[in-house]
Amino acid sequence: MKRHDRSHTPAGRWVKSTRWSLLKAPQNQTVSQLATLWDVQQANQRLYRAFLLKEQLRLLYHLPDPDLAPAHLDAWLTWATRSRLKPFVRLARTLRTHRDGILAAIRLGLSNGRLEALNSKIRLISHRAFGFHSADPLIALVYLCCAGITIQLPR
Repeated sequence: MKRHDRSHTPAGRWVKSTRWSLLKAPQNQTVSQLATLWDVQQANQRLYRAFLLKEQLRLLYHLPDPDLAPAHLDAWLTWATRSRLKPFVRLARTLRTHRDGILAAIRLGLSNGRLEALNSKIRLISHRAFGFHSADPLIALVYLCCAGITIQLPR
């Protein structure tokens, strides 16, 4: 997109319009987004290969049987390493070092979604706490909002 002067040229606008087609899972795309994806396949093989790599890695967490995960991950790591796309080669190297932890998370069904939600909530609370004179009121507010404490107020 930078090569095409961002979105100020027709080519730049075309690249920008492909963003949502590349980010969404294929089963959630509209007909026009699927058509855009087909255009990407025809116009930019490297970008389409990156999309396919992303989708295959995403599917790793949605396999019907967790016992299929090691073979799927190993196949993906081989494909990513040979893809000649530097970010995916680097990602494959990183994932290979954490392979056992990734497979354990898939086998056990672990996710960090709740932790990320809690972090977002605490970040929002800390924005509300600007102007407090010390950290104690902030900590009290975090406990109040995140601990599940229900305080009955007098009427």
